[in-house]
Amino acid sequence: MRRTYWFQGVLAALCVAVSASSLFAEYRETLTEDAPRVDLVTDYGLVSDDTIDQSDRLQKAIDELSAQGGGKLVLKKGRYAFADVVFKSNVHLFIEGGTVLKPYIAWDERRAVNMFHFGTDDIEVENVSLRGWNGRFTVEFRPHEPGLRVVSCKLVRNFLICNMNVQECWTKFCTIILGPPDTSPEKEGFFGATDGTIRDCSVFDASGGYGLAQVHAGKRILFENLYTRGGVAMRVETGVRPKNPKQIGGAFDLVGRNLKSENAGTCVLLSPHSTHNGVVKVDGVEAISCDFAVKIAPGFISKRKKREGPEPGTFAEGTTIKNVHAVFGTNTQRGWTSMKYVHPELLKYVRMSKEQPGKMRGASIAPVLYAGKYKVNIENVTGEGFEYVTKPVITEDDAVPKEVFRKLHREHLEKIGYYSQKAGESE
Repeated sequence: MRRTYWFQGVLAALCVAVSASSLFAEYRETLTEDAPRVDLVTDYGLVSDDTIDQSDRLQKAIDELSAQGGGKLVLKKGRYAFADVVFKSNVHLFIEGGTVLKPYIAWDERRAVNMFHFGTDDIEVENVSLRGWNGRFTVEFRPHEPGLRVVSCKLVRNFLICNMNVQECWTKFCTIILGPPDTSPEKEGFFGATDGTIRDCSVFDASGGYGLAQVHAGKRILFENLYTRGGVAMRVETGVRPKNPKQIGGAFDLVGRNLKSENAGTCVLLSPHSTHNGVVKVDGVEAISCDFAVKIAPGFISKRKKREGPEPGTFAEGTTIKNVHAVFGTNTQRGWTSMKYVHPELLKYVRMSKEQPGKMRGASIAPVLYAGKYKVNIENVTGEGFEYVTKPVITEDDAVPKEVFRKLHREHLEKIGYYSQKAGESE
């Protein structure tokens, strides 16, 4: 049976009206037509060979161009490998469509690898970009247990990342991370990543616990035209544990538009942990075979952090989610915290993942989960194919009764080998 639900607003006790003013959040173009143009192949000797590390050559080009006032670096179509390349102010890297990049991983590498850095803990940059030119470029990951990222954004202001595809392999960490620096939370006007745009990017085969872009610290950022197959498209999860109690970082004035996920846990996640965040506005979400299209999680405090005195995190009034559509499917990335919302008739779809040992797959639960203890305005939610849910937005009150969970859900998890696989992971 196919059912479609239309939903305008949430319970009045839980919501507030959206502010009439719009958020300004995006990159502002500073690159002029007459800016210097450098060919990385001709001028710096980069070659199409992804088995060698060419990071030093690219770094040299960035440093020299920035010292001259900035401009455009052009990387022609080919295959290249880079690691820990640090952008400098006013440098824009244009990568020709069809190019394939790989993170360079040394045979004895035992740490997470970031391909590019937009600002670091100590280096401040502004007016930088990484963009596909004449089409999209592709980043190919290979398994690396410590984790991989394409871009780490810290002390950066006015940045753009666009026209990129990433072929993941269920690796640890989000493709793009916006995090607070380990130094001062605000340094000469910088607040982590500020005034940026992440647009026209796709990620394939991402882990359910990560995804395309995660915000730990960001202000005035636009996320637009993003797609994930697996993983979260827009993950606003301010969960850097050492920094949460000190309220370092946080998400402020974020905008999401036209976001889509398939075979994932959720397309959009709001999860404040113990950080008090600002306003987030999302307009246009589509989810196909996901647990939820949007998941709004409550703030929480870990037991070991309670003695430090933080309160459960929040998002500010004016936070808005609207124009959401979810299509029921049976290949979601099932997280443990979502199991309590699974209707007993849908347990037959819950199974262990073939791609990721210890992880589960399952059937879609509802278009939106609103479990936050803070006010969010939710408008115009639709769902199709949901046979066992009577409303498009569910809350914690819609969890299955504990006695049902203890009997049916735990029995099914035992049957499919969930507990035995988790026990094996901990050994």
